[in-house]
Amino acid sequence: MQIYGKVCGANKYETFFICIALFSIYDKAIELYEICEQNLSELPKSCLDVITGLKRVHVISTDMTMERNEFERDNSLRSPLYTYNLLQKLGKKKCAFCDCSIPEIIQGAHIWSVSDIKKSSASVSEKLNYATDGQNGIWLCQNHHKLFDENIIKLDVNGHISYDVTKSPEANLYIKYITTITDIDKSILTSRFVDYLNKRYRLESAC
Repeated sequence: MQIYGKVCGANKYETFFICIALFSIYDKAIELYEICEQNLSELPKSCLDVITGLKRVHVISTDMTMERNEFERDNSLRSPLYTYNLLQKLGKKKCAFCDCSIPEIIQGAHIWSVSDIKKSSASVSEKLNYATDGQNGIWLCQNHHKLFDENIIKLDVNGHISYDVTKSPEANLYIKYITTITDIDKSILTSRFVDYLNKRYRLESAC
């Protein structure tokens, strides 16, 4: 169980009470990611003292320094801020290509990949903003995430899903079988999302 909780304003108390409530009804480990805003990087000490006293709750503080280090180290960028931003945009974790909703195997998939963002001429802070932008992604299951990263499955600017028919008949049959959706939800196709798609395609065609 993971909680992505804000630490500023009234949100900090919502985060606190969510932790307490989940601890009382959920008997396994819980991870609390503190989402920093307005120069606040953690919950008030009184709240933290109570939460850290709960043996099954692990508190993970996030800030832009941590996000930047993760961005520079790893092209997959398993970023708490990115996950939080995707949750804000897309809601609960559900694969956009097959409707799988098993949270343990659903991942945030970048449209404009982190590796290609790093190659761009943008400043480091701009690159980090692109990489953590909730508009630059969709939820995908592990299979579809890998297929999408390898450009075996593609997504056009109208939200239509297609796949590489040059693969073996067995591969094509499998991809068709697991890809139960032909067009993603139109609400995902914001102007920024489409812009990221265009960036992805231009980089791909330039290679």
